Amino acid sequence: MGKIFLIVILAFLLSYDFNAKPSIYLKTKGEYEHKINDPCSSADCTPRALSTPYHRIVFTERKRIDKVVFKDFIGGLVYKKVITENDYRNVNFDDNFNSLTILIRNSILIVNPDSGGSGVKSIEYRFENCNQISDFDKNNVRNILNLINFDKTDKDFYDFSKNGGEIMINNFYEKGVGLEVNCDPNNNSGQVNIYRR
Repeated sequence: MGKIFLIVILAFLLSYDFNAKPSIYLKTKGEYEHKINDPCSSADCTPRALSTPYHRIVFTERKRIDKVVFKDFIGGLVYKKVITENDYRNVNFDDNFNSLTILIRNSILIVNPDSGGSGVKSIEYRFENCNQISDFDKNNVRNILNLINFDKTDKDFYDFSKNGGEIMINNFYEKGVGLEVNCDPNNNSGQVNIYRR
């Protein structure tokens, strides 16, 4: 009985060791092959939409936009009719870690709160058809800029210089606030990014 038990244990150990080595080898070999064929191992594979100067600033390193209070800013968006009262009611003002994302027709407004308090780190307004931006979107951007006291006029905001297939970017600065307006000619999507410099 003892010999049979010993033989069973020995057979189990041998089969376990025999099966374990090939699976470890194949896993390591598979990972190695994946890295060789990975185009991002030797090139920048940042998605186009995230390749602008604004997106290169690490989110945690962005500073609060001076004198912009999250709750007051959202209230101002309702007053200026950028968002609806229903949108306002759905805002969780106690959540200062997650971005507030609001769909406005075919556009998206993203407000990134300051996690250390009640401020705003950055504002993003994404829209369609940047080759011919709608008056609706222009008006929304104008109202957002008005709420943060950014006084530059928008006559040059959407005047993009073609640069082949590259994302076209216009940058403006005033009172420590940066405004980046960009247009991707591949899909005609545009963004307005507002942040503190």
